[in-house]
Amino acid sequence: DGVASSSLVYTDGRMAWRQPPLCSTQRLKHRSWITPKVGEPAPCELLPLVHSGMLRAEFPEAPARRVLAQICSAAPQARQETKSRVRTGLNVLLPLPDAEFSAVLVTLCETLAGHLVGEQSGCHCEVDDVWGVVQRAGEYRPLRSHRNRKSPVGFSCLMDLQLPPSLSPDNHERPSKGAYGFHDGLHNLIWKADRSNDRLELIHPGIVQCELLTGYVYIFPQWLQQLTYPFSGEGERIWVAANVALFTPTRPEHP
Repeated sequence: DGVASSSLVYTDGRMAWRQPPLCSTQRLKHRSWITPKVGEPAPCELLPLVHSGMLRAEFPEAPARRVLAQICSAAPQARQETKSRVRTGLNVLLPLPDAEFSAVLVTLCETLAGHLVGEQSGCHCEVDDVWGVVQRAGEYRPLRSHRNRKSPVGFSCLMDLQLPPSLSPDNHERPSKGAYGFHDGLHNLIWKADRSNDRLELIHPGIVQCELLTGYVYIFPQWLQQLTYPFSGEGERIWVAANVALFTPTRPEHP
């Protein structure tokens, strides 16, 4: 799938792109040259087959820190109230998330929506749910997708806010574990089931693995399934997730 990466800055109450997105999910291509054994070099273009798209952006520091503080403040009460014995991490609901955090999310989601359905479509976004997840060693998040309650279409978002010492970008270079092959603590976004003959049929893998970095938000269509692997070692891993509704002029806002 196409991935657009950029960053926002928030100054004087207004948001702006530090660097505008450099590509569209509908117009991804790589330009190159073919050097044949006989004859002159010729230009060529690789045009990926894009099923949908997602956006990765560097999040402004101040609202990210405030949301982390909100999660840390609410986590003790949430841990007292939870009765689940399944090691899937601790959900921390944020009924009143930081206003600037929500505003940045809306801007990013509307940017991605503009590339997917057209910048002149008149669509707009609205944050539905925001929650934090506190993950400890051995805990994981099973395969699932999240749906907003305000519209039949929308986006899901996730961003790591705190990583334990055992999780870092170096993990991507370490040998994988298990029969399928995974790396500790990775968020996986799964857009299709892989088959054993996909490579022979020239089909890309259906898994996008998020980098182990704090402060980078991933935004993707809400039908995309997510899976987070467990990790080993001391400390807690904290991330924030959200559901964002997408409204278009051709769809009712409250079906």
